[in-house]
Amino acid sequence: MNPKSNPFLQLVQAHQIDAYGENLWVRLGGHWTRITEPVGGRLSYEPPINDINAPDLYIPCMAFATYLVLAGISLGLSGKLGDVIQPSKDPLEVLVGPLTRLRAKKFK
Repeated sequence: MNPKSNPFLQLVQAHQIDAYGENLWVRLGGHWTRITEPVGGRLSYEPPINDINAPDLYIPCMAFATYLVLAGISLGLSGKLGDVIQPSKDPLEVLVGPLTRLRAKKFK
């Protein structure tokens, strides 16, 4: 494909636009510190809605979702995923159970 015939590719090459539509050079030379605000004589961080560099729960949530998907695929391929799912009555088992089973499987 001829790059001169693709106007979007020309725009990307001319302005270094990345996937977010921002200029790549601004992102590389930008600041990566948290935004602070004075609250009661002390400095406090801005909430994540106002601060693009604030940590959030996106990465931990995506890690957990990926774990669930991979665990389902693994159980399905090994034939251990049955038609009947028996729910646990103990809430602690829901949180700790998968981790203990994973650890036991790892050291088997």
